[in-house]
Amino acid sequence: MNIIAFYQAISSQLYILLGLTIIDFVFGVILALRQGRFQWAKVAGYIDSDLLPILGWVVVELLRVIPAEYVPLNLETIIPVGVYVTVFLKIFASVAGHLAAVGVLNNTLQRVGVTPTGATDK
Repeated sequence: MNIIAFYQAISSQLYILLGLTIIDFVFGVILALRQGRFQWAKVAGYIDSDLLPILGWVVVELLRVIPAEYVPLNLETIIPVGVYVTVFLKIFASVAGHLAAVGVLNNTLQRVGVTPTGATDK
């Protein structure tokens, strides 16, 4: 598998994660400004919280390049999908926390365990 075929295989999932990350970033900045808690130093935190997990998923996707006879039990398919779903849900939960903080679907999101952004300090 060459690099172009690899990119084409993951591009739609990558665009979804990057789009969700941009939404998370924009909502996070807007919410921090509204709450008067914006700090430039925390902007770089999105690299750790959103972009590094996406990079990790891309690295795990490279498992699909390893010939199947060297990977037992179809793990080259199962592991990348599991990592993608985990990264997606992590970023989605952050966006849902931002939505809960501004009151969008607040009751519904809190019923399923989403804590509004800024409600608890980490």
